[in-house]
Amino acid sequence: MYSVAWFTKNTTKDTTTYLASASADQTVQVIDMEYDPDVYGSSPPASYIYRGHKDSVNSVAWSPDGTHLASASRNGLVRITKLVGGPSKITSYSEFSVVGGDDVLTYAGHKGSVHAVAWSPNGRYLASASADITVQVWDATNGKTIVRYREHRNVVTCVAWSPDGTRLASASSDGTVQVWNATDGSRILTYSGHKGPVQVVAWWKTPGLGFC
Repeated sequence: MYSVAWFTKNTTKDTTTYLASASADQTVQVIDMEYDPDVYGSSPPASYIYRGHKDSVNSVAWSPDGTHLASASRNGLVRITKLVGGPSKITSYSEFSVVGGDDVLTYAGHKGSVHAVAWSPNGRYLASASADITVQVWDATNGKTIVRYREHRNVVTCVAWSPDGTRLASASSDGTVQVWNATDGSRILTYSGHKGPVQVVAWWKTPGLGFC
């Protein structure tokens, strides 16, 4: 398993928490954490399994409103799936809050394995980090590329949006963390304090906006 991501859905009646995971088995799987432990113990079944990828899935991320999943694969593709909802609260384990999904868009702008994907805070854009040594920012509604960031010198392993959505931080096997403008790709700073590859980067106060 390469990546996990949490999402909590709050309604006027209850709160439901989901956990999505991405795997080398080429699937993305979603667990509804409100399962009945008296029935399933500590091993709940998946409430939804996405099988649209044809290679290992490296990263998964929830859209800010929880209606879509973006997942990135070793074959260079990022897929957006719209989740199909069921009952908002499980009353028996034949009912699930997430019961299926529909493919919405496939992004094929990378020329190498995609290691990380992250939604912008407003849910309109996605950023994807790749072995092709780029980070690409693109429109989640139509797949149009907005920015290709090329300042790293080795595989880009992770990307995360700032809380206000104006900046991106990217981590790389070149040992740097770089912060840059999300609109035009201009570099703001480079942090070079590490002595080896940097695998993960995260902003404070941005739960859910970057998973690597």
